[in-house]
Amino acid sequence: ISAYADHALMQGLENKEIYSFIHEALYFLTSKNCEDISKNLEMLMKCGLVNYKTMELLHQANTKYGVQTPQSVLTKPEEGKCIMISGHDLKMLEELLKQLKDTDINVYTHGEM
Repeated sequence: ISAYADHALMQGLENKEIYSFIHEALYFLTSKNCEDISKNLEMLMKCGLVNYKTMELLHQANTKYGVQTPQSVLTKPEEGKCIMISGHDLKMLEELLKQLKDTDINVYTHGEM
């Protein structure tokens, strides 16, 4: 949740409810409630809801790069220098691709991109 909220923030979007939940969840982990299975399940359900809201926010931030649709791509590595990058932060990926535009350095990312 924190990482995805941070990626959205780097693109100018945030939701204070997410930050509030992160504090709540961390506090929960240090409380006596953490020992109660029903309280754990309640917290896990809330975590799922906030995670959904966080992914929704990140999706909203990423739509400025266009509608994300499956594409066929080459999967055979090319000879030469390369950089492997996580594909979760489209802004960071965009900046890297701009910097490497006129170089012979290949950029690889994982399948969800």
